[in-house]
Amino acid sequence: QERGSRMVQQTIHALVRAIEASDPFLGGHSRIMGQIAVRIAKTLGLAARDVATIEAAASLSQVGKMFVPREVLTKPGALTAEEKKVMEQHVEYARDLLKDIEFELPVLDAVYQMNERLDGQGYPLGLSGDAIGMPPRVLAVANAFAAMARPRSYRAAMPVEKVLNILKEDSADYDSSVVEALRKVLETPEGERIVAQAAASKAL
Repeated sequence: QERGSRMVQQTIHALVRAIEASDPFLGGHSRIMGQIAVRIAKTLGLAARDVATIEAAASLSQVGKMFVPREVLTKPGALTAEEKKVMEQHVEYARDLLKDIEFELPVLDAVYQMNERLDGQGYPLGLSGDAIGMPPRVLAVANAFAAMARPRSYRAAMPVEKVLNILKEDSADYDSSVVEALRKVLETPEGERIVAQAAASKAL
């Protein structure tokens, strides 16, 4: 069992290195997202199993985007309906890549559900409300934070208050208890360090 666990960890590390090699921006996003997500989970008092699931899923959250055409992945501004469908395929790419790994935790479910939204307007399955697990709810907020708190080629990193306001306004999308936990995390010295690290990241 220990050998199996080590093999899973080695597989995760290998995939993370592949993400880094294919696109440093995606790798940096995964790191910021993971740091925030784990701290949100602990602030919420989630079980150790959920925290471990969230940590592993955050590391692998961007793996499917390695297979999305770069012109879609890096396009500034809104995507067309057709481009949006192409982008959303990253979830299926991730599932195909991860489905045969025996994580011993619901890591694949967390990665697959993290783009679902409470109002049912997410993807890939259009899940809503309680059908979405807590780990993917945490990952959804951490993913949105990492996307907005890092600079892009067409905008600077967003200030923390602006990010929090956007997430609060999107209460139909994001779990309000998770957004509140994010606020608490960002008020800590560790949270401030992560924000500074995100803002100093290389833009894409």
